Amino acid sequence: MLFYYKLLGVVIEKTKEGKGSSPELEKGNTSPVSEQEEGKGKGKGSIGHEVSEEEEGKEKGSIGHKVSKEEEGSHLVSKVEEITMGLPRAVVMLAHLLRTTERSSWGSLFQHICKSSKVEKRLQRILLLIFNALPNDLKSCFLYFAAFPQETKICTEELVRLWAAEGFLCPKDGKSMEFIGHGHLKELISRDLVQVVTKDDVGFVQSVSIANHVHNFLRMEARETSFLDVHFLYHVPEAATVRRLSIPDYQSESSSTLEHKYRKLRSLISRVPKEQGNLKHTAQAQPVGGEDDAPLPQRDLSSLNEDPKVGTASLFWTSLKTLINWGATKEDPTKPISRVLRGSRYLRVISLEGHNVDEKMLRCVSNKVHLRYLRVDSTNLTTTIPVSIGDLLRLQTLDVRGSKISRLPDEFWKIQTLRHVLGDGLPFPDPASATNLRNLQTLETMSLKGVDQWDGKIMLKMPNLETLAVEGLDGSNIYAALHQLIYLKRLRLCGDNIKLGSLGIDNHNLVLMELTHEKLSREDDAGFEDTSKLFNLSVLKLMRTHVEQAFINNIAQLPNLNHLSLQDISCADNKLEIPEQGFDRLEVLEVSVSASSDDDKPPLKIVVNSALGRLKTFKLISCKEVTIVVGGKNGNQDFNNQLKCRCSGGRYKYSIASS
Repeated sequence: MLFYYKLLGVVIEKTKEGKGSSPELEKGNTSPVSEQEEGKGKGKGSIGHEVSEEEEGKEKGSIGHKVSKEEEGSHLVSKVEEITMGLPRAVVMLAHLLRTTERSSWGSLFQHICKSSKVEKRLQRILLLIFNALPNDLKSCFLYFAAFPQETKICTEELVRLWAAEGFLCPKDGKSMEFIGHGHLKELISRDLVQVVTKDDVGFVQSVSIANHVHNFLRMEARETSFLDVHFLYHVPEAATVRRLSIPDYQSESSSTLEHKYRKLRSLISRVPKEQGNLKHTAQAQPVGGEDDAPLPQRDLSSLNEDPKVGTASLFWTSLKTLINWGATKEDPTKPISRVLRGSRYLRVISLEGHNVDEKMLRCVSNKVHLRYLRVDSTNLTTTIPVSIGDLLRLQTLDVRGSKISRLPDEFWKIQTLRHVLGDGLPFPDPASATNLRNLQTLETMSLKGVDQWDGKIMLKMPNLETLAVEGLDGSNIYAALHQLIYLKRLRLCGDNIKLGSLGIDNHNLVLMELTHEKLSREDDAGFEDTSKLFNLSVLKLMRTHVEQAFINNIAQLPNLNHLSLQDISCADNKLEIPEQGFDRLEVLEVSVSASSDDDKPPLKIVVNSALGRLKTFKLISCKEVTIVVGGKNGNQDFNNQLKCRCSGGRYKYSIASS
């Protein structure tokens, strides 16, 4: 019944908006009564005013109106239960459909859904109605989910970058493609078409997935609209209509004729699963959720171009624009992949995971002048990227995380269209060799290890940077540059002698800050110079930091701090005191003491003077023994019990006592 009450709330909300009622649901008086009129009636009765027959009739009408609303809601619940046959997911889908439909159309909508007697068919009709109501650009983004295997956890950041590279997103009204893409994703989530799997510490959606019934619908709709087709053993798509082809969990030992059949193919998306514990392919079955989800033999993408008649370059798939493959292993031959890369001149998206990608293969990529997205995850890639990558003048995203690439050539930093650069310990470019990177939004993880006298001038060429991660800091070589990044939202720094007060950050856009010392710091940190300048900072994570009480008092004044993590810290006198004033919005508090602390010291003592009214999670990590003292105005048993219930994690002993 919880779903029905949720739907009833939608109906009441619609009624308050004054959008009218469906003829099928009309019962009695449905004209809304304003709160002001109701208040006037109560006022007259409260002072003994004699109510006339006309006014008495109006009051009875308002009471009848409230009763009719309850009857209407009850009738709607019965109608929904009849249509959905009590299937919860159908109820939720119908609720979201009604939310975006005028009440005057509800009757005809119910009739259309009830044309089928099976609840699964009715669910498909509801999904089709929701899909048809989507804007065209949102439809393309939604249909793209059909290319992913069922019940796959999809990273939202990577998904939006793929949408942009595929051409589904365009800047509009001063909004970036990424902003519009995340807006589309929120819209799909609000309609219950996409499910949230995880959120990050800030609360942003980190990964999503598609429910089985929605995934089955997407595959059928993508096939009917010729947007994308899925190749199975028992379903071979027609060559004349296929432009995008997905091969989920499909492998064969024999050579493939796909290249000869689908010569006009524009997108090829394949996934080869890996057996847990070794690098060999196995025939893993996907969960059964429909006819498209039966266990199938699997095909390795590496066999797609194995043809003795084809030379070193592929003669077909010259129109291929997207090449994505997940999960291939080190044992896969790379020559067939190289032939695909050589023969496809118009590639816009290349994503290869687990292949033996080497410098020779990357040279095949360097002549793809239309390339927008390049992702290579290969531990075998230990060389630098070829200088010719600078010819990719339309490149937006370069993701080499998981590889061992140690540097990027200077020519790479002359690409003006760069938006996202992701790697593991990449050095900063020389400012003299880099162009104005005004489109760059993401830069992680960069390294300053072994760099002396770094002046940070390169940051002046990245004015719109939103995410920055740097390691190998020596304390002062980043401070002069940070105050220039006024659009920065996420900052992660790792190094030695990093002090909050010296960062010089004056940024109302910053929402997350992580500071990690490579070794335990013993220097005092007074905190931020002016906490009001970091109005939107909601997540602060500090690791291996020496914490003084003045520092805690300082960060307690951050107006919107929601999540505070103090990991492997050392405290003065082994005492951490939560001040009485501050931490008004704190919901998550994580504390762990450094393992290098002296064993002779007394146990960590945490004194809680603040009410911490919004605290939901209090984690004590790797603390052998902790004493929690409730002081100030909070010395009552109710608060003690609440705080005790919120403590979680780690092996520790604790006691709660009033100071």
